[in-house]
Amino acid sequence: MSWVLETSEVRKTYRMGSTDLEVLKGVSLGIAAGETVAIMGPSGAGKSTLLHILGGLDRPTAGRVMLEGQDLYALPPPARNAIRAERIGFVFQGFHLLPELDIVENVMVPALIRTGGWRRRTVERRRAEDLLDRVGLAARRGHRPTELSGGEQQRVALARALMNGPDVVLADEPTGNLDTHTGFQVLDCLFELTSDRHHTLIMVTHNEQVAARCRRTIRMVDGLIAVPG
Repeated sequence: MSWVLETSEVRKTYRMGSTDLEVLKGVSLGIAAGETVAIMGPSGAGKSTLLHILGGLDRPTAGRVMLEGQDLYALPPPARNAIRAERIGFVFQGFHLLPELDIVENVMVPALIRTGGWRRRTVERRRAEDLLDRVGLAARRGHRPTELSGGEQQRVALARALMNGPDVVLADEPTGNLDTHTGFQVLDCLFELTSDRHHTLIMVTHNEQVAARCRRTIRMVDGLIAVPG
């Protein structure tokens, strides 16, 4: 099978004083285009570390990460950063919105990173506004993040993740800071938008109900895949 994202024997070790802490111990997996995949496991299993490595944010100690056949960590940092900006979207547990910008401008930030400036500001603003409409925030466009609820801020973060039309969306406990009702509203937006636009979705979660909405679940224990999806 052809994978959009694939890892081969990925390992990650952190130096903690005089001790080496091996967080990932040889993780190999493949994820097809358009799949929805949950990564589950106890705290300390290596889930978030794996997600960051998949997204080009944290270099593995050993092993390969292939995005549509291209080895992410064989690339020089500027090339890897460019691929990450254009082809990978991130939704984190913390919203990481910029308080000095209104929410339309926050959604537009990935376009700024990709192009190095507001080269097509009108086109990009229109896309950002459309994404905010899709997540139910049309009436809040002029507001800043501090004027929004937690659920609304996470929907802005979701719109921002989709701004550049990425191939892959990575979500790390996207409902972890939200109450159950609000969390499921955000999940509805996440699954609807990624499905409509054929994004591949990979999500770290502790919640079995959340994982059940994904096509496949990968379970991790102690830095390894315990039950391959």
